[in-house]
Order: sequence, then structure tokens, then C-alpha cells
Amino acid sequence: MKKQFKMNRYTLILAMLGWLAFTSCEEETEPAPVSQETVSEDIDLTNVDITLTEDIVYNSNPAGRTLCSGSVTLTGAPVPNDPIALGDYCFQPRIGLWTISCGPAPLLSFEGQFNSFIRPIVFGGWFVGTVPTSQFNDHWSALTITPKAGNVGNSPNANCGTFTATPDNVLGVQGEFPAGSGDQYGEGYYTYVFGAPTPQKAVVVWQGGGATNPAGATVGYVLRINALNAIPTPPGVFPPQSFTPEVVLDFRRAL
Repeated sequence: MKKQFKMNRYTLILAMLGWLAFTSCEEETEPAPVSQETVSEDIDLTNVDITLTEDIVYNSNPAGRTLCSGSVTLTGAPVPNDPIALGDYCFQPRIGLWTISCGPAPLLSFEGQFNSFIRPIVFGGWFVGTVPTSQFNDHWSALTITPKAGNVGNSPNANCGTFTATPDNVLGVQGEFPAGSGDQYGEGYYTYVFGAPTPQKAVVVWQGGGATNPAGATVGYVLRINALNAIPTPPGVFPPQSFTPEVVLDFRRAL
């Protein structure tokens, strides 16, 4: 099993290096300096660095609920440019915690390879699933939701020290990756296109109803991930010394 894991990890590294090379060619702007904070909950979460663009619009739907929408950029700590760091799900334990500024909202963790896996910290019973990106602006009742609970794979499955990465209630890469590895991630929101992680679906997070019953939700959000970046640092240096994870997304309260 150990030998299988190492082979899978190096296959993953090769795929990621294609993405990193692509990102290095495309990205010419210098990322904002990375600060270090510590967030302490029941789980020890470190290396929190969130650059928040709060462009929030409030309105009321016919039922009188206050809805809102906005955009956010989440920036993580740099990942060293070496095979062990680039191939380890646990190397950067979570980009941090982010809560949508819209009233009752989930506490979200961004973890895994360049923080592309999204997991609600389930203090209040929050669940995740996907919808077609074209439905981002639709009302909750019109969404075609695929709950993660109905399609859980065997990965991620790792003890990361400060937290345990389980395959349930988390969204990242879709299906088996790398191909033929046996690492099955189940329902996800992105795939690799020419070596780059490319979002194919929007993410939904809801409270109430249950893990497989989003129709019974009392609060619901839609997240459209626009970019999963690995910004080479320092700029203009090849090969880069490290890569800074960046997640760019839009969000809206749909219920």
C-alpha cells in the first residue's frame, strides 16, 4: 500500500508540474505579502492568510429574506518548490477559515493540494454538493444539486496532524485522480485540463434538511470558483522557489 501511495503521489506531482509551468508563464504580477495568523478552535488551524475583497450587495427576495452576494480572494502560505511539498495533501494544513458575511453562514476550510479542497467545519450541521455553474444566479428551489454524501470516494484520507482529512463532506477534484491510481475523490467541482485545475461546477453549502436532502435546507449558499492559482515566487525567477496558493471565487446566498 505504501508503494502504491508513493507512485500515485509522484504521478500527481508530474501532473501538477505541468500546471505550475503553465501558471509560471501566465502569471506576471507579484502576489501580496503573506502574513501569518493563527486561528484556534476545537481544531488547531494555522497559516491563515486571507485577502478579502468584500464587494457585498444586499437585497430582499419576495419572502423577505435578506440575501447577499460578493467576491473574495483567499491567499495561502507559500508551498516550497520540491516534490515532497508539492505532492503532499497535508503539507500546507488549510489556507485558513472563511465565513461569508451574510448572516448565518458556514465556517469553510480550504485544504489539500494548493487549498483547492473545500470543507465546512461542521459546528452547525453544514453540508456540501455541486450544481452546474450556469445555475449560480438561480433560486435555491431551482438548483440541480448533487450532494457529496451521495458520491463519496476513498480520498482524501490522511491524518494531517492538526486535522484529519476524511473523504466525506469535502469537494475537490472530480472522480479518480490520477487516472488508474485507485485514488477516488467522488463528487468534485474541478478537473485537470492540460495539467491545470479547471473548475467545472459551482459549489453549494447548506444547513438543515440533511446531507442528502438539500431540498429541506433552511439556509443555502452558492460558490462559483473562478480560479485556482499557484503564483510563482519570487517573480521572474525560474525555477521558482515556491508557489503561493490563491483561490478566487464569487458567492451568493440563495436561500
